[in-house]
Amino acid sequence: MHSAQLVGNPAAVRLLKLFVLQLFIKVSRLVTFLRINFGRPRSLWGVTPIHTINLNAKCDEKLGFKSHSLVFVQYFISKNFSYNFSKILQLIEAQNSGMEKPFYWLVFLYCLLRYDNFNFFYDRGIFPSDKGRGINEFELKILKAAGKRIFVYPYGGDVRVRQTTLDLGKFNCCMDCDKIAWHCICSKDLASANVEIISKYANAIIGMGDMSLYTPGSYDFQFWPIEPENYENVSSIRRDKSQALRILHAPNHSQFKGTAYFEKAVKKLQENGYKVDYRKIEKLPNNLVIQEMMQADIIFDQLINGFHGYTTVESMALGRPVICFIRDETMVPNWENCPILCGSPSNIYEVLLACIEGKIDLENVGAQSRAYAEKYYSLDAVALNMCDLYLERGGFPNRVKQKIETKKLELKYKIECVEVAHSSGPYFHASAIVE
Repeated sequence: MHSAQLVGNPAAVRLLKLFVLQLFIKVSRLVTFLRINFGRPRSLWGVTPIHTINLNAKCDEKLGFKSHSLVFVQYFISKNFSYNFSKILQLIEAQNSGMEKPFYWLVFLYCLLRYDNFNFFYDRGIFPSDKGRGINEFELKILKAAGKRIFVYPYGGDVRVRQTTLDLGKFNCCMDCDKIAWHCICSKDLASANVEIISKYANAIIGMGDMSLYTPGSYDFQFWPIEPENYENVSSIRRDKSQALRILHAPNHSQFKGTAYFEKAVKKLQENGYKVDYRKIEKLPNNLVIQEMMQADIIFDQLINGFHGYTTVESMALGRPVICFIRDETMVPNWENCPILCGSPSNIYEVLLACIEGKIDLENVGAQSRAYAEKYYSLDAVALNMCDLYLERGGFPNRVKQKIETKKLELKYKIECVEVAHSSGPYFHASAIVE
């Protein structure tokens, strides 16, 4: 058939596309088999521009994988990804040339050949979702047919269901939402259908903290890594009661943090004559936020969500005490030694007052926070958690499993050498968990 006849025959074009796709699937399956059995497996993290995916890729590198991150858009927080196609996609969209779909296909086929592990979030894969939020089942089918390992992680809004959240108690993430079904998936039917589809193809669906509530049957572990060596352990925490208590709050979305309740407590303290220097910063690049954190005595994360964000992890790495509402002690590693100052709208005034009056040793809490971050959130710690995930759910051949087992022993030894002082303060033990 001549090219002109082919272009004018839609059925022939579809057959050609199907042939090319099947060819890519078979070749991709072969190269994945060869890499996993004889070479070095490759791992891809994306495509939601979550700040940690580059670090997750580094965790994979520690286990022997060659790993990269890929995004199509970027937030103001960070643009540090292995493949950042945001500018290319903006150019394509501006030209309105009809090349957006072919561009996604080009990236997908490239990744299909190049990578063996695909790590996505629940809201989309390489192709845009056909339902607004969620991973295309068509994409999952191709990945599975090509012999790829698929692991799906939550970041919050991609799994959070409104009614389930409201049922958690008086204080919850949805209580002050300004745009229902905008920030989060919200719909129970849509979220359940998405998790069900993903579960059919994924080696594992992952949960963590409060996000496990929305991912039934998920494999739960701490997957937010940090590089403590890149965070200066600052010890200049307020020691003199006559000095103002310096508090920093760096929310992306204040309505999900209980900011108004916290600021009400701060204002009450100031009206009662206590010295409080409160600063709220928003929409700043991560490096500038870190600089601001280093000048604070305490970092305020959230009062209503029920689980800490990445701000808490970074703050602890800096040796800063953190105020955060923890709904369930099982959500954090080794709760008995967790130095988070647990507060909610109902007791935040008392927590802050205890800090101002020196009833809580902030310098000691800061030192405990740094040690806690090193032990439970370092690249080594998260890589160790990923060892178990891959050994239990990866479906890897013995050759890869043996290498992971060896890495696991090495990482476990390194982590066990990290000392963590026991936390005994009045606001960070089990009785501090409030409704």
